[in-house]
Amino acid sequence: MRELYFSATPVKPVTVEFGSFGIERGYSSEITTFDEDGYLSGERIRLHDPKHLFFDEVAFTNAYFGDLDTVNLLNRGSSLKNFNYRQVSAKKQLNEHVAFSGEYTWQTGIDTLREAIVVKTPEVKVIDSVRFEAYERLNSMTFAGIAKSYVGPIAPVTIKGASGFAVAVNKKLGKLSGDIGFATVDSNYSVYANSRFFHSVSFSLNGDTYGLGNRPFAHASYNVAPGVTAFGFYTHEVGGTRVPTYNQQGLNAGVTFDLKAMANKEKLIF
Repeated sequence: MRELYFSATPVKPVTVEFGSFGIERGYSSEITTFDEDGYLSGERIRLHDPKHLFFDEVAFTNAYFGDLDTVNLLNRGSSLKNFNYRQVSAKKQLNEHVAFSGEYTWQTGIDTLREAIVVKTPEVKVIDSVRFEAYERLNSMTFAGIAKSYVGPIAPVTIKGASGFAVAVNKKLGKLSGDIGFATVDSNYSVYANSRFFHSVSFSLNGDTYGLGNRPFAHASYNVAPGVTAFGFYTHEVGGTRVPTYNQQGLNAGVTFDLKAMANKEKLIF
């Protein structure tokens, strides 16, 4: 059980959440944030008052980011007592064509800004929309040295700030839809795992389909039947960055089944 949380709206503009919930990304994707499987343990307040705040939603999160090898909430309940992640985020649907979001996140001493904008382009027949997203890691952080190890003393490692971005265009033609794009994620993005070992093997916490480095990517899906979708995804690291990674080249394909959509084909059941 990855997510289980309490949510209440005591007054119309305010929603409060407590428990284990997903990561707030705004209009960014998992490329420049964290994998869609990610989770936090803590509390979040959402404010919905565009009349006074301009933004459609402003959210404040105070939570714990960790227990990466303990997905089940029932085995990591103590994480609700700890806090190493704070985020302020906002998003706005400016008009029928443009939406954007931004955030500031403090995570275990790392300050990060993230921004994203989505532009719908119905007038352009070739594409339906364009998404641009970026991040800036503002400060350096240091992993402490190791006095004793099987290879002897290991000196401290300082990771400098960095930035990255991704841009993608989307198109739908009948039952076929997909996107193509390009992403650049710095080789030290693994610092967000707050682990010297994870950093040493470049284990990044952004979408594992995308990974680190400079990467073109393409995704396609086809609606075979109500609730049944076939998909494919391809990416490859380019530009000679030679980032140690688990998927220098990635090719994924499969079929997804939405049982609820299949059950609701002719009659609303759920």
